[in-house]
Amino acid sequence: MGLKGYRIIFLGLNGPKDSFIEGMASLGVSQEMADYIVLKAPIILKEKMSLEYARRYADAIYYAGGIVRIQENGTISDLRNPDHSPRIPTLENFIMCPECGLKQFKAAFCKRCGFTLTNNE
Repeated sequence: MGLKGYRIIFLGLNGPKDSFIEGMASLGVSQEMADYIVLKAPIILKEKMSLEYARRYADAIYYAGGIVRIQENGTISDLRNPDHSPRIPTLENFIMCPECGLKQFKAAFCKRCGFTLTNNE
């Protein structure tokens, strides 16, 4: 008997489309793909993941501005080789600019307004 597998379903936006596209770009998703995802909602983004990985993936999409659902979908045949799917950064890799509110990868300066961000790591 295999481990339970989960999938991520994108349901729509929880904010402006431009913010979602920008957030997805920070995850390595092209503007065309982000537009397609929004247009085709609801759409399955990824399948056959462990629950832990599905939660991290869903958090990243939510942080980018999307509404997602994690849904069970069968079993996973082999979780020992996770390199077959792209890695989505966790929330700890992001920071929100206190000046303009942009959510972005941790950096010294905001890429939208240039505000100096505190990064003591």
